[in-house]
Amino acid sequence: MQGTNARVGRQLLLVCAIATVQYAFALWFYQPIDGVDEPYVTPDSEGYIKTSASLFAQGPRTPLVKYRLFAPIVPALAGVLSLKLGIVPSYLVLNYGFMLLASVMVFLLYRRISSLSEHALAAAIIFATSTPVILWAPRVLVEMASWFAVAMLCFYALNPIRRNAWLDFVVRIVLYSTAVLMKPTMVFAVAFAGAYHFFVDRQYVRAVAACAVGAVLALCTLALLGLTPGDFLHYGQPRHRHVLLVITSLIFAFNIMVFFATIGLARFRHMAICPPKLMLASALCSVFMLAEFLLFVHAARLAFVMYPVVLTCCVCGIAHLLQYFSSRRKGIVYLVLFCILCSNLTAHLYRSESLLRIGKELVGRFWK
Repeated sequence: MQGTNARVGRQLLLVCAIATVQYAFALWFYQPIDGVDEPYVTPDSEGYIKTSASLFAQGPRTPLVKYRLFAPIVPALAGVLSLKLGIVPSYLVLNYGFMLLASVMVFLLYRRISSLSEHALAAAIIFATSTPVILWAPRVLVEMASWFAVAMLCFYALNPIRRNAWLDFVVRIVLYSTAVLMKPTMVFAVAFAGAYHFFVDRQYVRAVAACAVGAVLALCTLALLGLTPGDFLHYGQPRHRHVLLVITSLIFAFNIMVFFATIGLARFRHMAICPPKLMLASALCSVFMLAEFLLFVHAARLAFVMYPVVLTCCVCGIAHLLQYFSSRRKGIVYLVLFCILCSNLTAHLYRSESLLRIGKELVGRFWK
């Protein structure tokens, strides 16, 4: 038992080390180019920066600030840290923390279910070095927090709500409300957790009660901030929606993972490494997040919330390909390194705007 715990501890340290190196590389990757003074700020960052400032200042709030206040947790934490670090470094520190937490949560999710810790290690590393994480973790955005929330909700969904355990029930309520306050679209992930407990675990009353109380708690928090549905709808309308954008966003978000996931999905029934319960949970979560993606904005960083099912199938595909290597350990190392290389190359192409030019040209031709 002690040997197993020590091995898991070393693997967790390896996951955190690789995630840290990847994040440091991403920060260097975004060094100022072409006269851009603040490479970590995107057009969507303006609202979060103003929101962090408005939480500790009095005066009227603009419609943009009110819209971003629907995700108050990260801006509030950044506002507190900004008193010492500055606003942009505060977001970068928070996103680094959420990146580590999400990577660890992905490892624990797969380690809890898969009998082989190597699969959990591969899943966590592939997640931490994926193209969306490379591109949008070192930005003034809340995407990294939402990806952590998805992993956290998947992890707890696979653990039934214990009977006569009020502490466990209260923890679920806090997690559900926190996820929604990290980003409003996480309401779909909370709905997945409730649906899983309802239909799979058959915990009818507790599943509905936990989701309902968590939603009410989140709504009360937003009401205390003085927000109304009109404040969200002012900017929260569906936009940038097109079938071609759906396809390109999914391919760009998952790129090489799609190749391994296709193999894993084809061989899923013949493999014992991925229990049906894990596949069902990841697939159900991704279906709910697909609904969120299709209803609002068709963009790659929003499509990445569907990573649970893609990552699960990807790990199954890698496990299937290991039979062609003389050593399982070497096979996992080579295949994971290949994923890291492809993800970083795709991020480089995006950074150089090569993929953007190609995408715009394809969309233009499609419209014509």
